[in-house]
Amino acid sequence: MTGFTDYHFLISKEDARPAAPLKEGWSFQEVQPDYECFINLLKKVGGPYGWDRRPRYHNNRAFWESRLAAPETRMFLFMDAGKPVGYCLTGSAKEDLSSKFHCAARDESLIEIENFGLFPEFTQKGYGPAFLQAMFDELFTDHGHVYLSSRSTNGPNVVPFYQSGGMTLILSEEKPDDLIPAPTEQRKRQFA
Repeated sequence: MTGFTDYHFLISKEDARPAAPLKEGWSFQEVQPDYECFINLLKKVGGPYGWDRRPRYHNNRAFWESRLAAPETRMFLFMDAGKPVGYCLTGSAKEDLSSKFHCAARDESLIEIENFGLFPEFTQKGYGPAFLQAMFDELFTDHGHVYLSSRSTNGPNVVPFYQSGGMTLILSEEKPDDLIPAPTEQRKRQFA
């Protein structure tokens, strides 16, 4: 059986360092996405990592339409010279994190980064660290803590990336593979 490690990160406003100004031409803008926009971004950023095959995203349109319309949900596009290079989706933390992780973050001061990523052609070019810090600055205007979880299947640099952004790894959990098989994998299983 294969599985993955689910990493949980937290950063407080007091521990965050101020973001450096974004490079000339780099910016982010808040958008109100519809479901199709969100799914297209999810697939473009997370397709190589199976984001669109995770149970919470796979064939869950009604939930996501409701979630995207919720006032606490915010989406940001990362831009370079007016062209999108990635996105960030934030919202209320899914669970009582203060008791689960035995941390000082009270739920009312907590915001979750649900998705954070760049389009594959824009990775390893310095966008990630810059936009992560810019998101912290934006989110800390209304919240005292930012929570984020990421999987080992997102690549070998997940932990160092978020730690270099000032986040603390508060828990690692080993979990069984939960990805919905891709259509070609389903056909192979049918005829095996």
